[in-house]
Amino acid sequence: MSDEHYEHFVRANAGGLDAKLTIREDGSVECVLHLGGMIKPSRYTLHGRYEPHTDTYGWLRVERVTLYQDEAFIDFPIEALGCELIYEVIKLSRSPVLQHPGDVLWVSAHWNKYFDLLLFPIRHVIECYEGLKYVLENDELDDLPPDLRQHINADFMRHLEDLVLRMDKMKFARVGSGS
Repeated sequence: MSDEHYEHFVRANAGGLDAKLTIREDGSVECVLHLGGMIKPSRYTLHGRYEPHTDTYGWLRVERVTLYQDEAFIDFPIEALGCELIYEVIKLSRSPVLQHPGDVLWVSAHWNKYFDLLLFPIRHVIECYEGLKYVLENDELDDLPPDLRQHINADFMRHLEDLVLRMDKMKFARVGSGS
């Protein structure tokens, strides 16, 4: 197996989302995610390992997330999620990317036309995100360990939303050799 390169993008007048995913021959993974637009732009780099379970299905286990903020890269405290960040990965034959017929994206946006890889957070990760959101909204942070509590605020949750919800069902097209 050689390195596999994938990309996902959606671009509209108000901003966009770009992601580049590399699964290296040794199983290491890097995913660069850039969200731009009317809200504060964010750029993340996810580092981890790809754990194949079959030829077409596996897990991307995130070991570290860096956030580009204020002209510097900083480690994002992903451990405050309360569980390991794992994405399910499904590789499939090239398929068209379709949007809902009523979606305004048909009018004002463009995106990768095909996808060969589908990525989404494992269900438990979404449940941990939702639980953490509930704890913050109901001012129950005192129930969390102090080493985790110190990171959790509205800004942290915005970044976590990018990493969990915005990456849900992300459709990547294979690029480069073998695409």
